[in-house]
Amino acid sequence: MIAENDPEEQEKRIKYNDLVANAVIFQNVIDITLILRDLIKEGHTLFRNDVEALSPYLTKHVKLYT
Repeated sequence: MIAENDPEEQEKRIKYNDLVANAVIFQNVIDITLILRDLIKEGHTLFRNDVEALSPYLTKHVKLYT
């Protein structure tokens, strides 16, 4: 929640939140990639449909309007 009514402060906070969200998504991509590589090394077969279902941007647990 942004309590201040200062447009510059609000914009700074929104940009910061975007930066943090992008960093989390990027880290998720790295983690998923490393795990998939480990699975391949262990001899598991990966199917395109299964990998396509993965997402670094999970939103099911996010409550946007509370």
